[in-house]
Amino acid sequence: MSQLFGFSINGAVSKPKGQSPIPPQQDDGVATVAGGYFGHCVDIEGTARNEFDLIRRYRDMALHPEVDTAIDEIVNEAIVSNEDQSAVQIELSNLEVGEPIKRKIRKEFEYIKKLLNFDKKAHEIFRNWYIDGRVYYHKVIDLANPGKGIVEVRYIDPLKLSSFWCVPRLNLCGRGYVQRVTVCLLSAPVLPCVRVGMSD
Repeated sequence: MSQLFGFSINGAVSKPKGQSPIPPQQDDGVATVAGGYFGHCVDIEGTARNEFDLIRRYRDMALHPEVDTAIDEIVNEAIVSNEDQSAVQIELSNLEVGEPIKRKIRKEFEYIKKLLNFDKKAHEIFRNWYIDGRVYYHKVIDLANPGKGIVEVRYIDPLKLSSFWCVPRLNLCGRGYVQRVTVCLLSAPVLPCVRVGMSD
């Protein structure tokens, strides 16, 4: 890998071929520029109607220069790294298992860090989590060879997912009792459309 003026020059990198409904994230240096005059609005209700509204509000607030500076300071204090040492390590001293299992856990942890490119993107990952309040990734598995495990990890924009509670009910004597509650995620383009009105 060669570097020139802070840019790295790499050869063609072949990505693992796995199937995923999430498109790969493009890190080609194209950025959305926001600046100049900011508009202000007053929310009379003062409440967000859903997660989508909250995330949009947080992202709009992060565009203001004062808030952006504060977020940068928080991210820089939270993620401390240098060229010789990674920003995160896994601590297994309190885990009561043998050393071979600890070695496997450390090896898999390093593999996931490599898939996330965490050492180079730690600030960006933490900033996205701090602003949006959530971070989602899709684990891509090669369907032709599932034994290889996770071959790629793709970032999913939280605006593209909706979370809801799955509450199956057990019907006893005409009364509904909740068996368990799980949180489910649904991709926003897949959300069913509901027709309102009279049918023919």
